[in-house]
Amino acid sequence: MARTDEDIASSTYRIFNYYLEYINQERETIRVLLSPNGDPYFFDKIKQIIDQLFTNKLTELNGHFSDKLPISYSMELSITNLLNIVRHWLNSPDPESPDELAEILMQSRLLAPRDLLVFD
Repeated sequence: MARTDEDIASSTYRIFNYYLEYINQERETIRVLLSPNGDPYFFDKIKQIIDQLFTNKLTELNGHFSDKLPISYSMELSITNLLNIVRHWLNSPDPESPDELAEILMQSRLLAPRDLLVFD
């Protein structure tokens, strides 16, 4: 049975929300670990875990990266951008709820950087 775009989006949103709830509960610890005074390898460890989860989910959904960029660059862009948004959220003095951030992450997956700029 083929999955629809809505099924995939819903599944992705639930995954984001699940992990963000956990991160939010451990916000201070994770924020410190990601800080300049934290564990310098923590970001890379998290990136490896996310990479594996992402690859597994992509395979499960019969997905793959396009050939518009070399795959290693596509993966780097996808995963590092997610982690940097989460890091920004962790450091925010007035952070959004995990649910709101999950929505932001979902939107960020669909927008190209040029979509975020407006010229009059």
